[in-house]
Amino acid sequence: MNIITITNYLKKKNELELLKTELEQLQESLIEQMEGKETVICGQYKLTYKDVSRRDIDRKSLEEEYPEIAKKFERITSYKRFSAK
Repeated sequence: MNIITITNYLKKKNELELLKTELEQLQESLIEQMEGKETVICGQYKLTYKDVSRRDIDRKSLEEEYPEIAKKFERITSYKRFSAK
């Protein structure tokens, strides 16, 4: 285990959060400049900002009303999570 590597990792993780915040601010600025339009062409770039819908299942309600069906189609996903603090 190397303290310098952990320190560098945590530093880069913090920098990434700052970059995410800056990116969000830039995106908000671009959306504002689009003035409510769904699509804008600016030079070689095409910006779009529109509603997107997604249909899904209310799992909690399904489990309450039809627990046997919910159990039949239950899927468990496992993964590893890395954390450093």
